[in-house]
Amino acid sequence: MKLIKIQTLFVLITIFIVNINYAQDNIPLNLESAIDLALEKNTDITISNYQVNTSEFALKEAKGNFLPKLYANANYNRNINRQVIFLPDGLGMGGTATELGADNDYRAVIEALIRK
Repeated sequence: MKLIKIQTLFVLITIFIVNINYAQDNIPLNLESAIDLALEKNTDITISNYQVNTSEFALKEAKGNFLPKLYANANYNRNINRQVIFLPDGLGMGGTATELGADNDYRAVIEALIRK
């Protein structure tokens, strides 16, 4: 009975020691690779880099707001039936319907915004 306890204890200690040895990873590092790894894994430096990028893009956006902006818009409309207006008899038209406009309607707008 005592021999079984000793054997069980020996097996458990052996397993524990083997697990400790396998749990430790050995990474051969020189000074440069250790510094590179530390800089890469450092969250403060990563967050600072993202903040620098955000600030650079905000600066580009602010500079872009001072550039002149040019807007162009075009529209085409085909009038199947022209618009009709009824004029009173006092204008000499005799109270008949008068058609206005053309069959085709073209519109173009160019707008420039300049900020000072």
